[in-house]
Amino acid sequence: MTLQTYKTPKALVQLSATALAFSVVSQGGDPLTTFAPFTAILIGPEAVETIIATDAGDETE
Repeated sequence: MTLQTYKTPKALVQLSATALAFSVVSQGGDPLTTFAPFTAILIGPEAVETIIATDAGDETE
């Protein structure tokens, strides 16, 4: 998997999750209840990227 192949879907998921969260809040949803799960969606790929980078760094040594 290339970096661009990984970054493109990640950016699309983050953009759509953010738009959906703002849409839910504008429709009257509770902000805390709305943004808590969306924060997990936004941070999830970053955690995977960090794990991959850490694993790749360990193999090169």
